[in-house]
Amino acid sequence: MLQKHLDKGDLYIFDDVIKYITSIAFSEIDGVECSSTTIKSKVLDTIIGNPSNINIKTTKEEVSVQLKVSIRLGKNIPDTIYELQSVVKNHVELFTGFTVSEVNVLVDGIIIDE
Repeated sequence: MLQKHLDKGDLYIFDDVIKYITSIAFSEIDGVECSSTTIKSKVLDTIIGNPSNINIKTTKEEVSVQLKVSIRLGKNIPDTIYELQSVVKNHVELFTGFTVSEVNVLVDGIIIDE
């Protein structure tokens, strides 16, 4: 959880909010999808809306994001991941006002269009 003291009180931002902001960034990048390792985790992610493939670590003033993703076959992996990292960093910093120290990405799957 992020915490910041403001003039009229304290601000608290829960990790789930940062996960949601991060998941929005996925919709802006063509050829990248969140990965879920099991059918059970996919079902739980859908039901509870808390993606298990997005992990957030926070300090007092910084956010670290870890993602598991799948990339569409034919996409340049380094270029696509760099774009994803930039979009995630920009979204989280814009919406929360906190600094993103890193966005680590684990590519654990390939998307094959049928």
